[in-house]
Amino acid sequence: MSAYPIDLTMSLREGIAAYPSHGRSILGLSQVMKHSDFAGKGRFNPYDGAEVSFEVTQWLLGDQAGTHMDAPFHADPDSPYTIETLPLTYAWGPAVWIDCSTDASGEGISVAHLEAGLRRSGVELAPGDILLLRTGASNIAVSDPGGYVLRAWGLTKEAGEWVRQRGVKTIGIDCVTIESADTAARASVHTNLLRPAALGLEPTDVIAVIENLVGIEKIPDHRFSFAGFPLPLAGAAGSPLRAVALPEIASRL
Repeated sequence: MSAYPIDLTMSLREGIAAYPSHGRSILGLSQVMKHSDFAGKGRFNPYDGAEVSFEVTQWLLGDQAGTHMDAPFHADPDSPYTIETLPLTYAWGPAVWIDCSTDASGEGISVAHLEAGLRRSGVELAPGDILLLRTGASNIAVSDPGGYVLRAWGLTKEAGEWVRQRGVKTIGIDCVTIESADTAARASVHTNLLRPAALGLEPTDVIAVIENLVGIEKIPDHRFSFAGFPLPLAGAAGSPLRAVALPEIASRL
């Protein structure tokens, strides 16, 4: 049996690591329906005669919870794209992953780090590709969520500009933020990717952002197919998604 697809998604649960300003983003409020509620009701299925029962739980979660996609509206109040209007083409397609884990730190991933990682991958990055960056930050997301959210190991300002110059359509990272420590205060990378009007570009010329990925290193080939579709939350600044790598599909393209 095939091991694919490869799940790149952080499990959603109470206590999950979250960016400090995003609040407590996942709560299991109540079970509105429990299996035990159906005991003795005299309803039995026609196959093995077991009692019919159902379970339903009510959840409260933020639109930046766990592995999620930022809508351009997250960083641009004038953007035409809240998460349900962002074209789904940003959520799937040909992809490349590069390993920046040996260079990752609070100083950020630089252009030199990106180019070195791309050379090591042995593949070409084409316009329209989805680019995933492995920093290793999420290795401690479960064991030390408080430490994980302090790992701002994202891109330098110049690296964000490099991503745009290369024509990437979506970028994902296994880190709590696409920003580095030096860019976070001015949101340089989010602005470059999600607020193109600030660069004098069309407001629709966005690069989608995915944060809090896990397990990127499990993808066997550096070129693969990616899929990660957000929920159509009306008016939302983002959405959790189920991110997967599909190496077998890429090998047939």
